[in-house]
Amino acid sequence: MKFIHKIQHYLLLHHPLIWSTRIVPTLIFSGIVSVILFVFFYFTAATAGSASYAFPAWVSFLGLSSVIAIIVYLIYLLRFNQFKHFGSLHWSQFFLHFLILFLALGSMIIWPFIPGLAAHAATTTEHTIPEMEADLEEAYILAVQLEYTKETMPYRMVNIQVSDSVSDIMTDDVNNHIIVPSEEDIQRERYVKLEKKSETEYIGYEQISLLCAEFPYGLGDYEGLNEQLYQNVQADISNKETKLARLNDIFAKYIRYYDGNVRKGTIDIYGYDNTESTICTNYKLSEMGGAMQNINDRILSDSDWAVYLRFWFYLTLYSTLLLLIFRYMSPRTFLWTLLFTFLLFVFTMIITLSSGLGEISIFSVMMFYYLLFLGFASTIFFSKSRNVFQGIALNLSFFFLPLLPLLLSGIVCEINDNGNCDTYIQVSEFVGIGLLLISTLVFHSRLFYRWYSLPE
Repeated sequence: MKFIHKIQHYLLLHHPLIWSTRIVPTLIFSGIVSVILFVFFYFTAATAGSASYAFPAWVSFLGLSSVIAIIVYLIYLLRFNQFKHFGSLHWSQFFLHFLILFLALGSMIIWPFIPGLAAHAATTTEHTIPEMEADLEEAYILAVQLEYTKETMPYRMVNIQVSDSVSDIMTDDVNNHIIVPSEEDIQRERYVKLEKKSETEYIGYEQISLLCAEFPYGLGDYEGLNEQLYQNVQADISNKETKLARLNDIFAKYIRYYDGNVRKGTIDIYGYDNTESTICTNYKLSEMGGAMQNINDRILSDSDWAVYLRFWFYLTLYSTLLLLIFRYMSPRTFLWTLLFTFLLFVFTMIITLSSGLGEISIFSVMMFYYLLFLGFASTIFFSKSRNVFQGIALNLSFFFLPLLPLLLSGIVCEINDNGNCDTYIQVSEFVGIGLLLISTLVFHSRLFYRWYSLPE
């Protein structure tokens, strides 16, 4: 505590703006809480087995805890209300204030994300996606080699009829019957063996899916694996004890993660549904696959990381903008801004729904709103007194600035969708953040200082 007190004392004497943000005790407190949470959920996830890896109740609780912590932080900011040194402040201090508040709020907003991050860390130290894919493939091949031989492999027999009375291929998968216009229309690559019964009748022997009906566990290529099962079948069942022992080792490696449920997916190889195969029942491959799916759900993919990062970043960003606006705006104007935004949103929704405007029109209206706010906020430089409407325009032009490039991208994509819209949106996000940082440094900082320094 003495160490923190010395730091705070130094900041108060030399950097009062940083002192007023309470950033040092906030980061220390948030850091300690984050470390404790990570360690707790890391070991919980590592030993939980089939228990709920996502900790949904904990995520909700931590989200509420973050809100409470931020409220307490706001109370401290109001208590140490030494931030309004307008007029004498350097323009860069507004930007510094923005970064400090972003860091402080982000350190508390991250709490609900920690269970997922800890579960990912704990799981990847024990299992990896390539490892599970290899084990799943090996388990299926071992099960097939223990259950079938080349002579007993199951096939689906399809009756194929050649008839020039039809102009297109007609299929009846329920009765395993296909009618084709000519012999050239028979899909020969579909069948392992094609047996000719007469000039107009054939019997096609087609591989059926040996995979479990619930197979899609987010692992591997099920069609490719089904082909491997037929390719790896042996002439006889040999080394049964060794294969069964290896299969049991793989099963034991994952089964503790099985929660008693298998989230069913669909397998549609060659256009018909799969039924439970013998190897699934005899060797409990569904249970092992369900366990692997639970493990896989704990491991964050690249897209999961992107979602986590975006969600945390934008929650923190807009919380920071809202707090920064509150700190550099009179309470009355801040509340009027919230009310005006709500009324404008309701009005725009009513007009949009009643007139049936398209997306281009909606984006254009939003662009018009923003340019109107920005233009009206710019008149602050020429004002002789403080105006509440100018304050509202200033708040909205600052808060919605990161969305401006996204609106432009939306209009461009609606006018000319050339397949690059995802790239446009990603670039627009970076451009929006860049515009916000530049404006925070050189434009909006001066507007906020100027507006608050004006007489009422």
